[in-house]
Amino acid sequence: MGFLQRWAERLEATPAVARFGLAWVLCLVPRSIAVWGMGPIGDYLQFTDPTARTEAFWYPAYEALAHLLWAISGGILGVYVALHLALHAALGPLVYSTCVRLKLPALTAWLAVFGVALLPYYISLAARQPQVGVVISFVAGALLVFLRWRDSDLAWRHGLTFALFGFFSALLRPNLLLSVGALYALALGCTAIGSPGFDAGGRPRATGRILASGAVLGLLLVGLAAVSKVHTGHASPFPPVAGHNLYLGHNERLGEYLRRHDILSVEDIVRDHGFPAEAAAIENIYERDPVLGRLGLDYALQHPGETIVNTGLKALRYWDVRLEDAENNPLLWNLAFTGPYLVYGSLALLGAWWMLRDGRGLALAILAALLVSYWIPHLVLFPTIRMRMTTEFVLIVLAAYAAGRLLAPRSAAEDLSSGSGTSSGARGDALA
Repeated sequence: MGFLQRWAERLEATPAVARFGLAWVLCLVPRSIAVWGMGPIGDYLQFTDPTARTEAFWYPAYEALAHLLWAISGGILGVYVALHLALHAALGPLVYSTCVRLKLPALTAWLAVFGVALLPYYISLAARQPQVGVVISFVAGALLVFLRWRDSDLAWRHGLTFALFGFFSALLRPNLLLSVGALYALALGCTAIGSPGFDAGGRPRATGRILASGAVLGLLLVGLAAVSKVHTGHASPFPPVAGHNLYLGHNERLGEYLRRHDILSVEDIVRDHGFPAEAAAIENIYERDPVLGRLGLDYALQHPGETIVNTGLKALRYWDVRLEDAENNPLLWNLAFTGPYLVYGSLALLGAWWMLRDGRGLALAILAALLVSYWIPHLVLFPTIRMRMTTEFVLIVLAAYAAGRLLAPRSAAEDLSSGSGTSSGARGDALA
């Protein structure tokens, strides 16, 4: 398999724009084929046939983006879909550039690009859930901004950019704020122990720049809450769903539904049985949500054993090898998810182990911080496979590292483990 190593190294000798363009096209083509085969459905038709829209909630950032893309398209559905596909396909160059910034081998970077380009679940999202595809690209972009900040010795300008990305993450997926916080915490932790990647300018100055970036993010969020309070009377710009989600994560039917694979998610509990009488009697959703939250919390505290078991079931559900509605799907559709996941999931575990052994602990810590921080809230609330897919590209990167070690010639693998043979990130031409 030495030819793959040579091919990847030859690609690294080409101009950066050519490499990024190739990574983008590799992602664009299969997604375009999927949309052509399935046809634009669901949320794509919001502006032409509102009755076709799914039940997916549009968060403020995506709603603004969707209206912007529709305006740019001139009301032409095909152009509107194409603009979405262009954003979805940005995942390719973003993942490539992330590998470059982490100074991973060139073969790892290109295997990761092929992984996100050909992952069946990601491809199907292009036709079924345009918002989710945009979110995935955004998260990959936010991670890249963080890495660019790290590589700039935590420069003020890049810290401000990361704060802005953190702010927009709140408008796109509020639970992403936990991941943003985890990356801030990692930066502070590495600065405290004198990591060269974070502390080249001196510990006090670096720590101050991190705290300043976090303060900017905090001020932006306070400003958002204040504007929302003035215009809507409520501090949150989102519909009240925190209590609703907490109730879904802690109720008497949860264990049963977590063991089923003929549902779309545990949200079917409410669809099938409605709210508890105490909450159902309240029509105002802002008054009902705290009641649902209290009911969920009370149930968790009153049934600690069941809560522990259900937390384990939630963990299994989040990392499940079967889709939520597997029993209702064709066999090939299920295999298209389960087969690749078993392969790259196993390789990801091996890749994490090899990264640690190869002295790439910081790169592993950054990837793990994003992966784990996005998972944790779903142990408290409720999990679905579609939620996990937001950070699935991290598993692909870890799997690509293991695959690169397995496919490279023995001598090359030894060079890679010693840190040589990395991608062109050393030349500083990654996307930023």
